[in-house]
Amino acid sequence: MPATAAVADNLLPVWRPDAHSPLFAFITGRFKSHVPQLEPDIVGEFFVLRLLRTLTKQRLATGTTMAEALVERAWETNLHATAVFFDRVRADYPDDATYRSLLLTPPRAEIACGGCGETARESWARLAGNLTIAWSERKDSLSDANQLYLALRSLATDAKATPTCENAWRGQGSVLEMGSLRQRTGLAPCRYTTS
Repeated sequence: MPATAAVADNLLPVWRPDAHSPLFAFITGRFKSHVPQLEPDIVGEFFVLRLLRTLTKQRLATGTTMAEALVERAWETNLHATAVFFDRVRADYPDDATYRSLLLTPPRAEIACGGCGETARESWARLAGNLTIAWSERKDSLSDANQLYLALRSLATDAKATPTCENAWRGQGSVLEMGSLRQRTGLAPCRYTTS
């Protein structure tokens, strides 16, 4: 996404290296030309989850919540880091329902990584594969696991599905078709042919 589009919508504050870096250096003793992440990771995850939980209550004129808009922006900004972040959140905060609700829908089809040729939907599909299994192992997230699995199946069986999306879904199908997970969770079975 071009910097002008990110600035024009006023969704996020603009980091101005000329003005903010000296202030950051004065406060922390370290000069940075970008906004640094909170460390350790679990502290940053907690901060982001708390903020997203608050922002799920604020609706934009488009009808989406501010939290949904920020997650969409995260996919646009760095799809790999977004997938890794949410996978870490799954491990560190498995009881958090906010992040689960924000990941039930795949990102827009046109979001892609400029240099790597991968789309946000492909990154989401791999993440969804991991999350489906993790969420299906917990009674409090079975419904979310089923919704995520169905969204992944829908994405993979779309006529324009990429091999990455299809493989992520088929991987889940293999696990689900083995029986024990499906019987335990009630997840919808998938049907596919192997080659």
